[in-house]
Amino acid sequence: MKILKKAGIFSLEDFIYASATAILAVYVISILVMTIFQVLGEDVVFQNRFAPYALDIQFPFFLILCVVLMYLSMFIWVLMGLASTWYKKKEDAVINNDSFLISVLIPAHNEEDVIKNILGDLITQEYKNLEIIVLAHNCTDATISKAQSVKDSRIRILDIKTRKSGKALALNRGLESANGEIIAQFDADNKIKDKQLFNRAMAYFEDEKVDAIQAELSTSNKFASLLTFLQEVEYDTFSSVSWRGRDVFQLPCFLAGTGIFIRAKTLREVNGWNNYLVEDFDLFTRLVLKKKRIIFADNIVVYDEKPPSWSGIMKQRSRWIKGHLKVTWDNLDKFGNWLDYIYRLSPLAVFAWWASNFLYWFYYLTNQISIFNVTGWIWLGWTAAFFALLFYNSVKKRGWKRALFLPLYWIFGFHWLWASLYSLGVKSWQETKTTHFGDLSASPQRISYDINLLRNGGG
Repeated sequence: MKILKKAGIFSLEDFIYASATAILAVYVISILVMTIFQVLGEDVVFQNRFAPYALDIQFPFFLILCVVLMYLSMFIWVLMGLASTWYKKKEDAVINNDSFLISVLIPAHNEEDVIKNILGDLITQEYKNLEIIVLAHNCTDATISKAQSVKDSRIRILDIKTRKSGKALALNRGLESANGEIIAQFDADNKIKDKQLFNRAMAYFEDEKVDAIQAELSTSNKFASLLTFLQEVEYDTFSSVSWRGRDVFQLPCFLAGTGIFIRAKTLREVNGWNNYLVEDFDLFTRLVLKKKRIIFADNIVVYDEKPPSWSGIMKQRSRWIKGHLKVTWDNLDKFGNWLDYIYRLSPLAVFAWWASNFLYWFYYLTNQISIFNVTGWIWLGWTAAFFALLFYNSVKKRGWKRALFLPLYWIFGFHWLWASLYSLGVKSWQETKTTHFGDLSASPQRISYDINLLRNGGG
């Protein structure tokens, strides 16, 4: 039983998701192996003698659309990965005064297990000019009383009641009552172990052209299960490839929903947050379309808690996919720059994968064409380039031992395909909210070591 929990399996639902991901991984790996043989000139095209029908029905344009969507998504990641190899770390500047008031917004819906931790970290910051606003949104547990138990005159608690659910609703209430020139956004499960994090963050705003910064994210509970560790690998990979690659191209950094510092006037200029399933990506999109400058601040680290179970991951990622698609649809006629436009389309690549596989099986079972893609060498080339860049960035950031887990991370990544189907049934933020339990695994010494490792660029 302990082994199952370490694998992220706490229920029958978790077992089903884990098994489905493993089956999908075996399926793709088998196709990959066959494609390798095909590219090498081996005869691996089988005649299907069990086809119930022999048809001649083609969907060439739809299949081409699917292939284009998939390869566009891969192209973006490879391009960003290549660019990230030229990334230079930011100067680790620290300001020694706290002349600007920072309003810290902490949206909290039933976060009684974690709210005291983030408040404790905030009140011990060397930067003292803070107002800390806990946004207790539709809470039915002890979140408010737990927050009240942390005694500090800078803490304010707003008991917010709304009919609708959504993180953006709480954040906008906080923005209405915020007095600071800078808004800092953290989740209730976050941990901030760097006592000078705010001093480092405010150094960026000495440049009046900077509208917002996004902190480096890492994992507070990476030893809770294999899944939480793989999510840290995933976040390391994402930030190394995407955030660093975008920085090289001088593109705005993606907003991750926490660890965000943004000028209050900038937020008010765009009317705050919209109540999307992914309010952070919607805010990022609107800021980018208004040509706002968002910097990746790699010298500050914020830890958040990752879902330890398969069901928790599926709920979280299905919300991300559904929300991303909604933002894409609502901004379909707004171009911006071509790299960001392609990224907005990227979730469609997951559905394109399902559609193209359905077509290949249809063709195969009707004796039309082989299930194996005739452009297999392109797939292999892109895949090899992508993993080479992941390996390089992983070694550069965390050391070669971490890079050894990339094959396991790749298998874990197939859960995104199932999450895309799960997302079709997502209706509200409330039903897919991530449950937080508090970090029971990471020691302060280990967290301190990880902060220095990330700041110095590897180990």
